[in-house]
Amino acid sequence: MVANTTSVNSRVQQIAENAVKVTAEKFGQSLDYTENSLTKLEALLQQAYELYTTQSISEEVIQKTSMVWGGYLGELMRRKWGGEWKPLEI
Repeated sequence: MVANTTSVNSRVQQIAENAVKVTAEKFGQSLDYTENSLTKLEALLQQAYELYTTQSISEEVIQKTSMVWGGYLGELMRRKWGGEWKPLEI
């Protein structure tokens, strides 16, 4: 069953909001969907990369991390330039 566009938009927005929450709670940083927050996002991704390359991290954790930060980046872009998320059609 393919999800409709509304539910996909809602899901990605929830994922992006989770990124904002986690960033505040675990890293003491704020993400606000502006271009200025990209510097913070880049630093967080660098930290994750360094952690993941020095420790044994499961593929599942890497996928979840990618989804959270990718969701935030995509949502930032959607808010800046418009558009909507669409379900993946296979």
